[in-house]
Amino acid sequence: MMDSSSGFLENHWSTLTGLKPSNSLAYIVQNDIGFDNINYTDFFSTVKQTLSAIQKHGIRAKEYIPLYSLNDINTIKAVFALWLNGSIPVMINSTLTSTEQSNILSQFDFDFVLSHSHLPESISDRHIKTIILDKLKHTSKDFNSIGTNDFNIEDDALVIFTSGSSSTPKGVVHKFKSLLKSYELGNKYFNYSQQDKWLLTLPIFHIGGFQILLRSFLSGASVIIPKSQNIKDLQISIESQNPNYISLVSTQFKRLLEADTKAPYNNHVLLGGGRIETELIYEGIKKGWNPYKVYGSSETAAFISVLDIKNFNKFNNSAGELLGEVKVEILYDENDKSSGEIVIKSPTLFDRYLNDEIETSKRLKNGKYHAGDFGYMMDDLLFIVNRRTDLIISGGENINPNEIEEVLLNHPKIKEVCVLGIKDEEWGEIVCAVIVPMDEIDISENEIKNFLKSNLTGYKIPKKIFFLDALPKTELGKVKRSELLSLLQNLNQ
Repeated sequence: MMDSSSGFLENHWSTLTGLKPSNSLAYIVQNDIGFDNINYTDFFSTVKQTLSAIQKHGIRAKEYIPLYSLNDINTIKAVFALWLNGSIPVMINSTLTSTEQSNILSQFDFDFVLSHSHLPESISDRHIKTIILDKLKHTSKDFNSIGTNDFNIEDDALVIFTSGSSSTPKGVVHKFKSLLKSYELGNKYFNYSQQDKWLLTLPIFHIGGFQILLRSFLSGASVIIPKSQNIKDLQISIESQNPNYISLVSTQFKRLLEADTKAPYNNHVLLGGGRIETELIYEGIKKGWNPYKVYGSSETAAFISVLDIKNFNKFNNSAGELLGEVKVEILYDENDKSSGEIVIKSPTLFDRYLNDEIETSKRLKNGKYHAGDFGYMMDDLLFIVNRRTDLIISGGENINPNEIEEVLLNHPKIKEVCVLGIKDEEWGEIVCAVIVPMDEIDISENEIKNFLKSNLTGYKIPKKIFFLDALPKTELGKVKRSELLSLLQNLNQ
């Protein structure tokens, strides 16, 4: 029996199937000379054409279909067409190398993959048939959709891969009900409306970008699709189209501020994807931006907590208040009561990792998600200390790398930094800092250590310091810690 929330989605699914077409603006697409406007009626008409074309290739309901995901209208149409077909889109990072893509696809038994003509061929497995989205022939409008009556929120809706910043990416499976609940909890906090404009600033193969599509669809709002993710195109889209919802990682926000991007009227900037510098938020506020720190993951269907400006002024290092039905437990260690592992209970949780029962059982226990992050609750706010996997244990001391990074970033000659531990026979692990200096500025190891001595106790000062021109990062600006760790271990030999 469908509850009121699923009935809400059912009504919007009717719009998707064309039973209730709308002339309201759905997508605003940047091109070389300006912007193209696409309303919901025209969009879903082309979705049905895409549906007809992929059905002629033999794609079946309940089938998992890898989709090389670009932030473009063809990828978005393919997502909705697969849903209409009863299939499950598996969002693939289109910027991965052929080897990385093959490593992901080889874990599963796929028959088809949807791609784009300008992407390099990366499928060596001959039994996987590649369908090129921008070359589909729409010769017929005959198709069979699952229809509203066949739609079930208990069905698998999406597979989205974790960012892989510290381990092999895992395929996170969400059902329609968890995606819907994520929308509903966010809606209760922000009160979305049909007049909203969302800027598609994050890759839709990550949950933060994908949820922009779903929030706009469920609220009947518009999505602005920049020509690219470079700051110039983002700036043009922001200043010409005035989006009032913008999801960013800290690197994007910093570059937009450096470019003196004019803040849109009544803007809401959702900042997530890792640690966010306090000074960056203060700078944004001074320039007319309205930032909200958010915390979540692929497994929680995007953010589950929000820190607004009011609470930011009191607790700027917090991850914010929990949304609606979200609950958090902290599993403290007997020897450390300052923080513990964060365990999340939420209706937005994923169902499982695709074809990975072992990892699923480690992370999902009794309906609760063991996030792998360390933190604590105070004054009804969540505080994130660090990831368990990032914690450095040197000579029996637990060392939080974030604390050291925050001190180092106060040095005027340091542009970026990452602190991590590498194995050591004497200490178990030693603290190492990887530093990217400001452009064309010399800085020595002794200068850094002397600076740290006045700010940190001795065992927290890095025993080794490395200098790089840039840190390896994911598309969302997260440091690829596993890649960096391998590099350091080689340099340390």
